[in-house]
Amino acid sequence: AWHLLGGWPGAPSILIYSPRTVWLPCQRGRLLPYNLISTSSMTTPPHAGDVYAFGQLILTIYDQFDSSGILPAGLDDFVNNYMMNEDPTQRPTIPEVLCSPHLHNDLTKMAEFFHDITVKTKQETEIFFQDIQPRMLAIPEEVVSRRLLPLLMTPPILSNPDAAPLWQVLLSPCTDDSDEGFLSETLFQNEILPEVLELFSSRDVNIRMMLLNNLENYIDACSDEELVEDILPEVLVGMHDADDAVVAATFKALAVLVTQLGGEVVLGTSRQSIFTDGRCCSTIQYHTCTYVYMRMCNTVYYLLYIITCTYTYVCIIYMYVCV
Repeated sequence: AWHLLGGWPGAPSILIYSPRTVWLPCQRGRLLPYNLISTSSMTTPPHAGDVYAFGQLILTIYDQFDSSGILPAGLDDFVNNYMMNEDPTQRPTIPEVLCSPHLHNDLTKMAEFFHDITVKTKQETEIFFQDIQPRMLAIPEEVVSRRLLPLLMTPPILSNPDAAPLWQVLLSPCTDDSDEGFLSETLFQNEILPEVLELFSSRDVNIRMMLLNNLENYIDACSDEELVEDILPEVLVGMHDADDAVVAATFKALAVLVTQLGGEVVLGTSRQSIFTDGRCCSTIQYHTCTYVYMRMCNTVYYLLYIITCTYTYVCIIYMYVCV
């Protein structure tokens, strides 16, 4: 019943277990009498007692979270008029209870799928993860952090390549500059980042590709110390892998790290300038040549002017002497 209620954290604490029975504390003066769960009568359906007990459990748990004791309208009608109907034959069956929209929401569906993912077919997994992003975004981030992350941080999901859309959402913290992420930066740093740093030591190829392909999304949430001490050494290991896809993703990740940490930190200090900006040099040379050409043209014009004046003076003198 605790699983059906969505794994409410308060559910186990209010049940008193014994080897043969489960006793519910008296709430609302409606402690379940034994004769209502007895199935000895031929006219009482076998499920009637279990459904009634589950209805009582819902009421008891709800009292722990809402002091008003008032259930939502739809749930109140379903529990009191159907699950706890005085006529056992009018109570719904267990499958009908499980399919009720009041007790089976999208959160519980995802949690159930993540829990049973090892027995799901590849086709079921592909279909499930196709629309995972809008479904995750519809749930409050605190609920996802508390309820779904423990199920997500497991090898069957981490190493599943079909879960790439899921990690694209979870590994993109929401910041002031961008609201494309899902979890706030503070919640991401507290809940997901420690797991991510630990996952870099994993040698599962799908986990490594997931971390490398999304590095650009969460690198701003990491401190320089975490990048240098935890992430960079593990990323460099991938350069020696025999899988070309891992090597290619590794070099892309190194490019991201260079933009964040600088080339000296990622590659070392033994570097020198090999390339220059040819565009700037060409511009300088162009202006230099233009200046020299102009000076030469001015010099030629000046010389021609002097020669012309000299020739004119000589002609005038010659004409004067001849006359």
